[in-house]
Amino acid sequence: MSKKRPVIYNSPSNLDYPNLLLQNETTRCEPRFIVKECACGRNIFPSSCMNKACLNCNERLNARRAYAAFNRFQIYKKTLVMKKQTFAYCYTDFTIPPALRQQYADPKAWQKLRRRIWQILRKEFGALFGLEATHPIGEDNPDIFHPHLNFLYVMKNGFRNFIAVERLRELFQTALKYSGPVNLYHAYGNSNRQLMHLCKYITRIFPAFAAWAGALRWYGRYPKYKPITDCYCSKCQQKFRIIGFVDRQAVSNWDEFGFWRGRDPPWERDSEITFFKQPNLD
Repeated sequence: MSKKRPVIYNSPSNLDYPNLLLQNETTRCEPRFIVKECACGRNIFPSSCMNKACLNCNERLNARRAYAAFNRFQIYKKTLVMKKQTFAYCYTDFTIPPALRQQYADPKAWQKLRRRIWQILRKEFGALFGLEATHPIGEDNPDIFHPHLNFLYVMKNGFRNFIAVERLRELFQTALKYSGPVNLYHAYGNSNRQLMHLCKYITRIFPAFAAWAGALRWYGRYPKYKPITDCYCSKCQQKFRIIGFVDRQAVSNWDEFGFWRGRDPPWERDSEITFFKQPNLD
């Protein structure tokens, strides 16, 4: 495990707040390689812990979360196309004012605010379902606790995607019980490219804040999505069998020395494979 990073301050301004200890320890797992087999032979793919606090798994886990979110919106889009209706998404970012950030260091308070904001989007503006992803820090000052809520959602039939931002700003102030200025950003669109970009952006993982930020959260009447778990070879059309794993070091050694010496890769040598127990089909 890596050492805990320096304490993060509540705000870049000189506010008389105690330091916030929101960061968890990060990890680095040791990936191994899973061996898959079909009529074409054997091959490998990397497998790791996929923990949100793991620095090695950060990019892969982010990609998996982003594509899962994108596919769920696509399921809904297909239902609209069948009904000859237009699909559009909305994205709203709610940033917490510096003076209030300390109180939302409490995950329970943050969860309560998150639910309150979704109810505003649902009741006042007609949100049907949506995804919320919490970002604990911003782009410009990554060492400053800068919490904001990212909502990506779709509207019920008959509601506008272009909402009254000033009205939403007032309701946001009411939810915060705060009369000062608040920042929020709202946008909408309908292209798959823009939607994919937003899914990748909001599902980003912050390993040092994984415990505080928590999981992605879906609200409303969202469509069911089941990821495809059965994989088939594009050449022989046979379903892959997962037979075991090989050690990362064995693969690295072969990449560095064995390939040039003409040796078989470790996933083709039974002695290098730790085989999984296969189900009894009798």
